[in-house]
Amino acid sequence: MLGFLLDIAGALENDRELPLDVRHRRDRALALEHSWQPQGGSSADRLQALRGWWRAVGAPAVAQEGAGLPAAPGVDRARRLGLLLLVVLGLACGAAATSIGLRYDGSAPVNLVGLLGVLVFLPAVLLLATLALLPGRLPGLGWLQDVFASFSPGQWVSAWLNRRAPDGRFGWFGGPGTVAAAGLRRGLRDIGKWQLLLFGQAFAVAFFVASLVVIALRVTFSDLTFGWSTTLRVAPESVVAFVAAASAPFQALWPAAVPDPELVRLSQFNRAADLAPEQVSRLGDWWPFLLAAVALYGLLPRLLLALLAGWRLRATQRRVLFNDARVQQLFERMATAVVDHQVDQPETVSVAVPGPRETPGAGGAQRIAVAADTTALLNWNDAVAPDALPAWCAAHLGGDVAMQLALSTQTPLAQEQARLEALTAQFVVVLVKAWEPPLLEFVDFAGRVQAALGPEGRVLVVPVGLEGQAPAPMDLSIWTQTLGRGEDVRIGVWQWGAATTEVAQP
Repeated sequence: MLGFLLDIAGALENDRELPLDVRHRRDRALALEHSWQPQGGSSADRLQALRGWWRAVGAPAVAQEGAGLPAAPGVDRARRLGLLLLVVLGLACGAAATSIGLRYDGSAPVNLVGLLGVLVFLPAVLLLATLALLPGRLPGLGWLQDVFASFSPGQWVSAWLNRRAPDGRFGWFGGPGTVAAAGLRRGLRDIGKWQLLLFGQAFAVAFFVASLVVIALRVTFSDLTFGWSTTLRVAPESVVAFVAAASAPFQALWPAAVPDPELVRLSQFNRAADLAPEQVSRLGDWWPFLLAAVALYGLLPRLLLALLAGWRLRATQRRVLFNDARVQQLFERMATAVVDHQVDQPETVSVAVPGPRETPGAGGAQRIAVAADTTALLNWNDAVAPDALPAWCAAHLGGDVAMQLALSTQTPLAQEQARLEALTAQFVVVLVKAWEPPLLEFVDFAGRVQAALGPEGRVLVVPVGLEGQAPAPMDLSIWTQTLGRGEDVRIGVWQWGAATTEVAQP
């Protein structure tokens, strides 16, 4: 999916060189011909529409322009290769570590303390470190997460893959490539996080599978004795309590894997002393507990985490793909009918300058019909004076709205982003000074507002004249023409003095 995401993003970026009306006619015709449902359908319907568009438009354009092969085959092949390498490495490390831990020359039993430390306790600590990567970048703990990621086998393979597929951005540290600079930076970082987690858990699952296989083979084809020994002064009763608690989860499923207190006491040994005959006869009974403990506390958590990482990776890739502004614009073109404007004879235009009583809105307040609980009011550059804003809302909105906020060209970008992310409305009314021309800075700001609302949100720009009155017709025309040239149909300009009340609903 990641390779397909990169292919679609690149193809749509190159496709913007065509005029909008040409793209609209072509994409609408394709959607009708193949019965695609990119809007209102399921995730599978949207993905089907994207794959169909890629086959019909994107792939032929790449082949015709000689821009190189699509990214999908190479990126997906590299990810499968990285996963295979980690599985092989995990199998080798698991088999080697377990074989060393089970090394037995007859002089002393295999020490369960050291063996469980390598196969259970140390992996449990590493598992806790891995869980610290799940929430994303935690404030104040980003450096610690980077340290944990640095020691992950998945990050090592990710770095190796990034040198061969720079647009893949596989790992935790993956920086933005050329496509990310166009708006996918945050999404690709989320994909990299789940990919890194999946890589790491693939290594861990292979490690524990190899460990269990080696334990079963050594128990079957050799004579092993187990015991516990430590320099610390530990009472056997404490070990009995620990073993009972550790074996409680699998006691009902495998009763033979639960060591009895007598076995625990007989298993204590010292390397400087010989084993008693009654000890030797029972020290081999530890192997069911060892197998169950490694499977339950080693393999099972890693297997569940691998399944979670795979599921979240697929979901994140789809979210990033469908939330891309260019993909949403493609869906809009597919779902929106093409309207042709034709006239039989040239139209004559007469410009009339209304007098004071004919100014739109002067005879009666023009109202914007909105749902107060889903609408937010944004006062840009104090288009309406703060002390006059309540009266303006009462006259033109019919009362208060769910949220009001004030932003300007002087607002720091980080503060602006924080306020926009806090929006809970579906519709935003943006008040602007009509006599100030709409610069590209404001056009970009309107796009950020719409992006913060999500694909279903709508933005209505309201040019306001002096003292909150209706704007001059020429000023209103400039705003309408400037924002009307944009491709995002979810950003509109309110027409003062319209014959009917405009209902602003998302």
